[in-house]
Amino acid sequence: MRLVLCLVVLLSAGSVLSQDYTVTSVATSDDALAVFANPAGLAAGRAPNLALLYTQDIDTLRRFGIAAATPIMGFGYSYWSKGQERSAFSYCTSLKVGSSTSFGMRGRWMNLVPGRYFAIDLGVLIRPIKYISLGAVANNVNRPGIGAVTYDRNYRVGLGLRPMTDRVTLFGQWSGKEGEDMEGSHYEFGAEVEPLDGVVLKGTIDRDMTFRTGLSINFLNSSVGYVRTVDTANGLKENGAHVAFSLDRNRTILARGGGIAEVRIEGRIEDAPPGFSLFGGSAKSLQRIRAQLRKAREDRTVKAVLLNIKSFSAGMGTTYELRREIEDLRSAGKKVVAYLEEGGMDLAVYLASAADRVVACPSSQIIVKGPYAQVMMLKGFLDKIGVEADMIRAGKYKSAVEPLTREELSEEAREQVQDLVDGMFVEITEKIATARKISTDKMEEILDRAAMWPEQAKRFGLIDHIGYYDDAKLVVAELLGKKEDNPDRVKTAGMRRRIYRSYSWTKPPKVAVLLASGEIVTGRSHTDFLFGSQYMGSETIVRQLRRLRGDGSVKAIVLRVDSPGGDGLASDLIWREVEKVKKSGKPIVVSMSDLAASGGYYISCGANKIIADPTTITGSIGVFGGKAVLAGTYEKLGINPETIKSAEHSDAFSPARRFTEEERRLFQEHIDHFYDDFVAKVSEGRGLDKSKVYEMAQGKVYTGRKAKMLGLVDEIGTLQDAIDTAAKMAGIKGKPHVVYVSPARGFFY
Repeated sequence: MRLVLCLVVLLSAGSVLSQDYTVTSVATSDDALAVFANPAGLAAGRAPNLALLYTQDIDTLRRFGIAAATPIMGFGYSYWSKGQERSAFSYCTSLKVGSSTSFGMRGRWMNLVPGRYFAIDLGVLIRPIKYISLGAVANNVNRPGIGAVTYDRNYRVGLGLRPMTDRVTLFGQWSGKEGEDMEGSHYEFGAEVEPLDGVVLKGTIDRDMTFRTGLSINFLNSSVGYVRTVDTANGLKENGAHVAFSLDRNRTILARGGGIAEVRIEGRIEDAPPGFSLFGGSAKSLQRIRAQLRKAREDRTVKAVLLNIKSFSAGMGTTYELRREIEDLRSAGKKVVAYLEEGGMDLAVYLASAADRVVACPSSQIIVKGPYAQVMMLKGFLDKIGVEADMIRAGKYKSAVEPLTREELSEEAREQVQDLVDGMFVEITEKIATARKISTDKMEEILDRAAMWPEQAKRFGLIDHIGYYDDAKLVVAELLGKKEDNPDRVKTAGMRRRIYRSYSWTKPPKVAVLLASGEIVTGRSHTDFLFGSQYMGSETIVRQLRRLRGDGSVKAIVLRVDSPGGDGLASDLIWREVEKVKKSGKPIVVSMSDLAASGGYYISCGANKIIADPTTITGSIGVFGGKAVLAGTYEKLGINPETIKSAEHSDAFSPARRFTEEERRLFQEHIDHFYDDFVAKVSEGRGLDKSKVYEMAQGKVYTGRKAKMLGLVDEIGTLQDAIDTAAKMAGIKGKPHVVYVSPARGFFY
């Protein structure tokens, strides 16, 4: 954790190491030193850290201490001698309650000259806003003793202030024993200033006019410090030093620039990877890759990024999100090199084209041929096995049923699929051509060739270099102005496990991102056990939305939708909860990923704002329903179903027969009623005239860009744009604390 530059010395027997010798306070100590100062400080949430301490005074009293801490527990050991040896061992636990209050308990095993005893101490730390920290510790609450000697309870109360910035901390502390009047109490005041990154100056003065001054220097994952204590009567009293180590990184002027981050973009990538399945395979999380790219962008020690793109598989919207992150890296001044070990097809090339340089393996193949869609028409197959799809729909473009009812696509279905393919084609080819400075004529020639070897791809301008991974590292070094011919000397670092120290006393207001992926069904979200298909359960999503609505620490919600639709009732239940969030005054913004169509659009239309990727497949405002008629199959198998009914339409949904004309009329009324309700919700949620919605609905699907033109979405952008929009609507200033909520996806209900 923060290798904090606390200039510390060890606490005395009253509290393991004496607070009298530290340049810290029970209100400001929140790293490993909290083991000695205030155990509640551990719950501040820093990464695991370790501190080693040593002091010596003019009378040869020597002290040594070690403290180690995590956000929930810590331990400390101290040893001091002046003629006789004494030691103490401390064990602490801490718990954070809510967003601003922490409690801690410390057990101390004291080994003193008269004997041994065990003491219990309690601490509390309250940080209501980022400018104020309040801390208090009660020592010896169990009134321990040695023989006839009992140690009184004693108390410390501290206040920390940060008037303008986290680089300046002022603190004061009072301490006293139980039953003691104010005359016998002790107080001190101090300050900590960080004039340069990682250079920390500290000082305190107490009621006895004892001064303590110190200097600490932070490195990336360590720090060193020195403290000097002087009193006005005796001169130099004590010198102390400390060394600390931590898993999180400090800000420091001593960090070397020119670092190269490596981010692997490999395999299938999805918004919310599915749970376990036997045959579905695994997927990587888009959000985790985004997090690595954003770390690289914000880390001042990173000057370049090597993207290792391999076996890339993702939807168009997901790829767009990653490409925007790469563009943001370059906008931040980072150099980016994309390495295509296996070459790649359209989307891999589209992604890599955002980099400064593209390197392809000599034996790889580059394929840019344009996107296509292929719809498997199943009616002929169903006819052969005697199955008939008896379907009813509302919306002439609601073509999801056509593979079951037709041998070829209708003109309406063909029209909308062509629009989607054309939209993706324009996005891919235009972005590649612009980024790689390829002319229209040359781009057409590339598409005519489709597949090419790296030499041809380089000639057409799709890549810059032909080489292996080692060569890609040399290209990065060259971009950084380094003359290097040995790739082993070009070091790269992964970003996944890199953590950064937070200097703020409070976390920024939260924006929650709820990942809503898969076909919409009633019940709980789950993953198909065999093939890994994802199902978005209304019960799960409603429960999560309700929890986030009631969580005061969450100031806004982003609903990240990646769904083709599904059950109408389940969609309506989720839509209603979105409405309740909106009416509560808490902003809710929808971010559309690859797909947000039909029920996916239904659950989105009531949000405060909708932001879609340019190629998101959305719309499909329509309804269908029906049944599979197995009469032909029964006949082929020699099965004769005999039906005994209680009412005229009791067997309306029996697979043994088609709907009657009367049943078809009644079912069509039901479908039309749901369709009208769908249109009305879109009209109200989007502020559009109902007649206009009817005109653009009809079950037709649109790209995100076209949907914006029609008013079905508000903006074209990424998930990050949606987060920024939600934060702005909630009145959050600065960067929000983003939490991702992924509903449980076990394969059991």
